Amino acid sequence: MATQSSKISAFPTREKGKSHGLRKEWSLIANVKPGHEKQIRETILELFKGGGGEQAKHADKTTLHDARFVLFDSDTRLMAGSTYEGSWDKYFEDHFASFGFDTPQSWNNWAKHCVGLPDKGARDIEEAKAWIFKYQVESVAFGVKIPNATLMELQRALKVQKAFQQVLDNPDAAKALDHPALKPLLELAAD
Repeated sequence: MATQSSKISAFPTREKGKSHGLRKEWSLIANVKPGHEKQIRETILELFKGGGGEQAKHADKTTLHDARFVLFDSDTRLMAGSTYEGSWDKYFEDHFASFGFDTPQSWNNWAKHCVGLPDKGARDIEEAKAWIFKYQVESVAFGVKIPNATLMELQRALKVQKAFQQVLDNPDAAKALDHPALKPLLELAAD
């Protein structure tokens, strides 16, 4: 007889967030440790330096669609959250596998400035997920413009669009583009 070797979670469900199509959201609100207001702001800004920062470089390894951090009440409180695909546990496990716990992109770098997490941050996935779950709040409402497209599909569509634009810009492609089979594609590109 086969046995199942998966861990039983201490939480009945971690799906506190809303979903729309394939997308789900999570948000947390935490208090910033007194005296850590400047450090948490600098850490978050460094994480997102240059647009998406290091997080964007690893997007192919996770199901992350977007991430946001809001400091409020004179930087004494933090709202953090993102949208993703799949299960809550899988999303965070992918994130921790991609970024680890001690890299510049690790969530520990900002979370260690929040109440309830040790100064060195969480040391394992379950400890990290437990802290996030404790401070997680559910949105009142959540919606996305393209709810049923996966991140991989959206990334591929952008690559196809870029390649097709290169074809359209190439004067040598004019004869091939006259083929009737390409008419629907060219009409769509004209929009």
